[in-house]
Amino acid sequence: MRKYILVLLFSLGLAIAGGIGVATRSEPQPAAAAGSGIRITPGDGRDLSAVIDSLKETLRRVPTDQVTWATLALAYVEQVRVNGDVALYDLAEDAVARIRENAARNGLGHVEARAMNVFDELRELERRGERFDTIVLDPPAFAKNKAAVPKALSGYKEINLRALKLLWPGGYLITCSCSYNVSEAAFAEVLASAAIDARVDVTVVEKRMQGRDHPVLMTVPETFYLKCFILRRLG
Repeated sequence: MRKYILVLLFSLGLAIAGGIGVATRSEPQPAAAAGSGIRITPGDGRDLSAVIDSLKETLRRVPTDQVTWATLALAYVEQVRVNGDVALYDLAEDAVARIRENAARNGLGHVEARAMNVFDELRELERRGERFDTIVLDPPAFAKNKAAVPKALSGYKEINLRALKLLWPGGYLITCSCSYNVSEAAFAEVLASAAIDARVDVTVVEKRMQGRDHPVLMTVPETFYLKCFILRRLG
């Protein structure tokens, strides 16, 4: 069975638990990608492999098309209902329990949620030759103080290097850092180094940051704490 999405939350399982909960509603409403004209109707049971490929092709041409990104996310969730596979790994048992409950409530029978050490699991997935279309890395802050930065950078490089090796060509890595002691530039350098060591070429599809309700003060760089890169592995 093709692996579609791998979500590595470390100890932040509530994020995906909520995400699955809002992806489909009790009264399904169609969603459409503006540029492509593709419509997704939750619960219609059709195989969306070709639709997903078409949406990804649209994003290669227009990577800032937010509607297409949203439609692709819904397509992935709906594909899980048919024949997809989503794996979600976390350290916290209670978070995993919420993920399973939310997946069951939404009829997502192919969602696998497990509690484990993500560093070990990434190595194991690589050893088994697993591959994924999309991988999300959403760890807690690795650097709670400046003394922890060198070790944090090493940890970020390790998980991103392993994740890049697990991607299919054309796949996406959505990787985050919420360590305010690690700048966006330092995080970008880590990602570049990880790509070199993984021997893969990647492009930056988009960069993101925290929402406007968490303002960044220009004179206090530590307030720019949340960095997110959406990367695409080239073939």
